[in-house]
Amino acid sequence: MEQLRKPLETMTLRLFLAARDMTSKAGEQGNVVICPFAVTSAVTMLYYASEGTSANRQMENILRFEDMFDGRAEAKMVLMAFRCATKILTKIKEMESRHGAADNKARDFHMIIHNKIFVQQDIDLQADFLSSIERNLMINVERLQFKDDVELGKAEIEKWLRQKLANRFSAHIPHNLIDPTYTGPRAIIASAAHFRGSWETPFNPEASYRGSFKLDSGKNKDVWFMNMKNTFPYVEDETFGIKMIEIPYYANGASLVLTIPSKRSTPLAEMLQKVSNSVFTSLHMRRRMKLVDLTLPRFFIHNTFDLRTLLNHAGFKEILHDTTELLKFSSEKNLRISEGLHKCAIQVDEDGTFQSDIDYTQQVDDSSPAPPSKQPNEPLPKKITASLPFFSKGKPQTATGPQAEEFKADRPFLVAVRHNKAALFVFSGCVMSP
Repeated sequence: MEQLRKPLETMTLRLFLAARDMTSKAGEQGNVVICPFAVTSAVTMLYYASEGTSANRQMENILRFEDMFDGRAEAKMVLMAFRCATKILTKIKEMESRHGAADNKARDFHMIIHNKIFVQQDIDLQADFLSSIERNLMINVERLQFKDDVELGKAEIEKWLRQKLANRFSAHIPHNLIDPTYTGPRAIIASAAHFRGSWETPFNPEASYRGSFKLDSGKNKDVWFMNMKNTFPYVEDETFGIKMIEIPYYANGASLVLTIPSKRSTPLAEMLQKVSNSVFTSLHMRRRMKLVDLTLPRFFIHNTFDLRTLLNHAGFKEILHDTTELLKFSSEKNLRISEGLHKCAIQVDEDGTFQSDIDYTQQVDDSSPAPPSKQPNEPLPKKITASLPFFSKGKPQTATGPQAEEFKADRPFLVAVRHNKAALFVFSGCVMSP
């Protein structure tokens, strides 16, 4: 499984930059969240399905699977690495309380990944290949009747998404995703991912307060901020002007990694021009446990990406194309697999990620800004919390003892999720407007 780290590190940054470019060109507020592991799994399926084509060679140059096993990229070995990683990432384990009954809602980190291919009903498929991608990549196939009724096929995909997303975020499919003028054999890829988990040390809700978040436009936005003084893995690099902090989830199964420019006057876009995979790797290796005064806004962001456009922006310009042959997938030479979507979401509050049971599908759609996890005018919740260091009822107090570093995410910042056991970055994005 460790062989996947290098190609996935490459894909994490490449897909994030592609997603950010797409949202910027669309004139949206710029919030981005994407699951590079889910998308890379789908790309890997296409890589093996398109063997012998120019699209396959293009993917090979980007994925670099031949670097994984001493210069060999044997399908069996690559797929086994994905199978091992997928099992670790999606394992469900409800943790027993380590602090008594009051903490029995704490949950271990758990990824939810769904990749599916919806195929025209009468297409002949290669059974051995389908069995392999289902077993190793968690990608399965469902047959639909697109030819006679495109809207019916779209409705079935949305139905599947609603079931898999469990009302965590919108299942709506963009109206222009499926070309209604095409009546030939087709397949559509649908990918969705999110995760849930409690913080190792929850934020005290009584320490949360209203404050201003400075947008790139120069305007201020009134949002809820969470605050905590505690020890975290932390690093600051003066050369690149970067601060990075890791907030552990319950039992240290994963960490939320936040990155922000050291200087308040430096725009996030300027910082991004200086960073690369090697910079992030270096920062990760140099982090140390330090006392940090952490301020972080509550946020809920979600995105729906046209998979063809996303992959084009990421350098995969030939694979999702009307004329690309996927003969390992199907003997049908005229099969069109040029359409697909990827949905992803993250919601962060005092308890963790997706720990509440709010039905966001009644509040947002893919074209509207997402609300905070708790509405700004509602009173702070009354709840019993664990006794945490440096907390007091009301406003945060100054810690006594060592001087705390400051990490105040009151302006645009990068966000990523690192699965600590698998040692893989599984989500990446940026928060431009909480």
